[in-house]
Amino acid sequence: MMDAQPNTMLEREYRVACKRAQERLESSYVLTACDPSAADFPQHAERWRAVWYVQTASDGLPEMLLALSVTFPDELPSVYLTIACAKRHEGMLHLDNSRLLCTFDSTAATPNAEVPGDVVLAVVERARAILADASIGEPAVDDFADEFKAYWGIEAPQEALALVRPGDRVKRVAVFEFFPAWNQTAILFADKAIAAELWIKAVQCRSKLRRSSGLYVPIGNLGRAPYPSTNREMFERLKALDPDALRHITHYLVNNEPPTWILFSIPSLTGRALGAWAHPQPKYLSGCGSDIRPTDGISGFRMGKCPPHLELNTLNGHARLVRATVTEVTSPRLIARTQGQERERAAGFVNVVGCGSVGSFVAESLVRSGLASKLRLIDPQVLRPENVQRHYCGMSDINQAKAVAIRRQLLKHFPQLECVAINENVLNVLRRSPKLLGDASLSVFALGELAVERRLNHLYQTGSLGEGAVCFVWVEPHLVGAHAVYLGHPTEGCLECLLGSDLEYVPRIIENPSQFSLREAGCQSTYMPYGGTDVQDFVSTLTRFLRGMVGSRKNVRFTWFGDLDAARNQGVAISRLYDDQVSFTSQIYPIFARQDCGVCL
Repeated sequence: MMDAQPNTMLEREYRVACKRAQERLESSYVLTACDPSAADFPQHAERWRAVWYVQTASDGLPEMLLALSVTFPDELPSVYLTIACAKRHEGMLHLDNSRLLCTFDSTAATPNAEVPGDVVLAVVERARAILADASIGEPAVDDFADEFKAYWGIEAPQEALALVRPGDRVKRVAVFEFFPAWNQTAILFADKAIAAELWIKAVQCRSKLRRSSGLYVPIGNLGRAPYPSTNREMFERLKALDPDALRHITHYLVNNEPPTWILFSIPSLTGRALGAWAHPQPKYLSGCGSDIRPTDGISGFRMGKCPPHLELNTLNGHARLVRATVTEVTSPRLIARTQGQERERAAGFVNVVGCGSVGSFVAESLVRSGLASKLRLIDPQVLRPENVQRHYCGMSDINQAKAVAIRRQLLKHFPQLECVAINENVLNVLRRSPKLLGDASLSVFALGELAVERRLNHLYQTGSLGEGAVCFVWVEPHLVGAHAVYLGHPTEGCLECLLGSDLEYVPRIIENPSQFSLREAGCQSTYMPYGGTDVQDFVSTLTRFLRGMVGSRKNVRFTWFGDLDAARNQGVAISRLYDDQVSFTSQIYPIFARQDCGVCL
């Protein structure tokens, strides 16, 4: 447990809370301190301030240990079973392979630090109730399926990731084993080898790889825990509960050399849960009595050609399966855990043209939100040191093409993203390949170059940019505000309609934005001042706006308002259009066609 304890105010409060909890618990139970050298002591000794055996009956030995972390009571106590008790309750619900008993869900239950005694008492009582339920009778198979991963993880020495969605169809899968393990991951399963290779490259894995094929099998019922751990146990379990799955597995094994990985799924209350096992290389025995010895094969069968039912159930039935816990890392599964639901995703590519401070964060936000699963980045410039403070990429990417650097960084975070980087001016791209952008569901133009944007607006109105929507995005000085012009259909009302005779955006927030431009020494060094944090605030709101516009054929303008109060206090002239507007809000407005617009009329 703790060695050198600090003497800070917080540490003193934690010590008092621990003492109060001990006194309260000792009023109901017999507590005995568990020495860190004891076999029963929980893992990660440095975590615990106190670990006690709790004797819950007047006779007999303690069944559980209560462990208080160094940050108790701001963290729930943990209950561990003794080694002897865990052995008696092997396969019990809510018990993992470290003997930790799940009492309360820490994400849903919050301990009340003001009453530490009540907290420890509630946890112990909950643990007693779970043990009592386990003694009454066996839980239903559905209960085990719902907590399958915890039970399958017992005696599972390896962790795996899967780029495979658990479905109802048997199929071959690609298997990549890492030597050494990459970030604790030993195996990667994928539908196709190329998908795994791209994923591995994107996350910059440097481990050596062993490639093979495996079989994915949906299993209808794997029964109760404890789950099979040998060839014979798995054969008998599947023979009794899912003979069809056993047929697929044995047919696969007869045509493939071991060790052979089987990726499988079983139904749970929330879908299908994944797991995996490998059949080891056979080690047969021959002879009898004291003359028993290992042999490479069985008389009458060529090496590796012994019928699987004979090998699994009889001759090599004792061989232990190699289990692996499996985490699905497909895009649909990860996105389902966010607000970016499937229906909100763009069907095709999303183009981000202009990969500066605004465009770089737009690209990242579109992917993180789940709106874009296919991304095309277009920008001719390289990242300079002065760009870094308000850019998605950092100092390690300077003098790299912005589009290429953003792609590389995005793939580290989202390795399944389909992303193309084009280090070129968008008009040059369209001049040579006018249909290159036409497959996009959405094109976001974050260029800050009005002449180019006007040209793109014209091309969109003539149908040269395809049928997808376009969105022009830019910010005002100091990010007092920012704008987006969304065009869902080439009809009346476009970017040109919002420009005055001086080519200034008419519904701007700052009356005279040009007066805020700054310049450093050297040619072409004029820039507009604003902060990177403000950009992220704007882009976050913009992304929600774009998610709501997916599939829409409306033409609208979107305005985000920054710190208007600070701007007014500093004497910035704000347009009277926004006299009543509140800071850090946004509005959507219709676009009215200008009668003298030569583009959309």
